[in-house]
Amino acid sequence: MKGKATTLLLLLFLPLTVPACSGTPEHRSGGSSQVPEWYLSPPRDTTKLHGTGEGFTVDEATAQALNQIASRIYVTISSEFSRRMEQEVDNSGSRYSSRSLQDIDIDVDEVEFTSHTLLRSEQVADKIYVLVGVDRFAQVERLEAEIEEDLSKAKALTALYGQERHLLLKAQAAGRSNQILKDLRRKALLRDAIEGFVMENYADITEKISRNRIRINQALSSLSVTLGGAEGTEEMVGLLSARVTKEGIVILKNPCQSVNDCAQVFLNVSERKNIDGNTVKMTLDYRITTTGVGGGMMAQNNLSVSGISFGGTESARNKAMENAREVVEKQELSQLLGLF
Repeated sequence: MKGKATTLLLLLFLPLTVPACSGTPEHRSGGSSQVPEWYLSPPRDTTKLHGTGEGFTVDEATAQALNQIASRIYVTISSEFSRRMEQEVDNSGSRYSSRSLQDIDIDVDEVEFTSHTLLRSEQVADKIYVLVGVDRFAQVERLEAEIEEDLSKAKALTALYGQERHLLLKAQAAGRSNQILKDLRRKALLRDAIEGFVMENYADITEKISRNRIRINQALSSLSVTLGGAEGTEEMVGLLSARVTKEGIVILKNPCQSVNDCAQVFLNVSERKNIDGNTVKMTLDYRITTTGVGGGMMAQNNLSVSGISFGGTESARNKAMENAREVVEKQELSQLLGLF
């Protein structure tokens, strides 16, 4: 598990957005080629995150120092996440571990520091060495403000779930709340890492996401639908029908009658073919439209799948449908229907 966390860190490491620094100490040219002692052993305290860097210019060295700070944050995240995963594996099995590692891979992308201070700068030969400090509390305050703002939006959507009468609109509200919460997990991870918490904020948001997933499943499992499509969509309609039935949704043979627990799903498709020598690429563009009893649109999703073959158009189409089957089986139903 810890080996995976190290690999994850390498995948996640991205360049930083570097704001203008405050404070510009004088350069002190060293009399020898020896690296400054403070560069090798930067200070540690509870108010600042310190990093050192080198380069041919102060800006280049500062950017490297900030990247060093970010890499330490990522190490903290990966380490904490690895420990949590080991606990989860004991309780829930390896499937949760794999899913969670995938989630963190998506959520944590880059760090943008609110401000930083150039604490020391020294030129030795043709290199400039710098010591940079990032205000830990200012960084946390910014994250707290952003987290609270987004949590407020997610909370409003969760409240809307309770107010909506149509089951599909309930699922839509919970799904949109989850979109916000999923984006929040990156900020929660960073806040936990900077403050030294062991996944507290991340765990809280993840729990909220789990509750919303339950709400979505409850709403959709009580839904009834009619399912049909234009010419050429028969195979996709079959795939979607199997998935809908698996989720516990009843497929009606007759048009919807109930206003709040029924919806009509209809598929259209267009084809695009590209031939390059002996290679045929077939792309199927599906439009999945969900309407209420009165015909008003409730949701829409555009789904494209492609297949490539050296065996002609039909073979390429079959490969596209194989990819469509995989998408329908793996993607959340709420996403397939375009609820958010």
